[in-house]
Amino acid sequence: MGSVILVELARATLSRVDPSSGNIEVVAECGGGPNGAAVGPDGHVYVANNGRLLHVARERGVTIPGPTPETYDGGWIERSTSGAVRRAHLHRVRWPGLVAPNDLVFDRPAACGSRSRVQRGEHSERPGLLYALADGSRIEGKAYGTDSTNGVACRRP
Repeated sequence: MGSVILVELARATLSRVDPSSGNIEVVAECGGGPNGAAVGPDGHVYVANNGRLLHVARERGVTIPGPTPETYDGGWIERSTSGAVRRAHLHRVRWPGLVAPNDLVFDRPAACGSRSRVQRGEHSERPGLLYALADGSRIEGKAYGTDSTNGVACRRP
């Protein structure tokens, strides 16, 4: 049996869970607010990091999102390799800025989509589907007005 890789928002980690034992192993310390993960075309795990858009607190054993901290300065997509994470090529693309990447998925070997908001521009502060080439050469908004959505998936033809 294999394992499951997931992000832990409150702990700011990329973690591996062994379903047979329930053991949790931290694969990488992400910082910010890792909010979604997907295996990329190169076999590495990519993380949608919201940059800690929301303060995370624990009240009565429940994790609760709170207001945006003063230190918040945008989100990013990062790539995990050998127990470390570093910002992927996507953060270098000339784009108004990712506000809070929430999820991501790869639809073919070279492209991914992420539900996020953008900092400036025509659709400022509106969640939408962003589409990017994994090599970082292009990122563009594709759909907006998805105010209450969470999660993104692809259907391969």
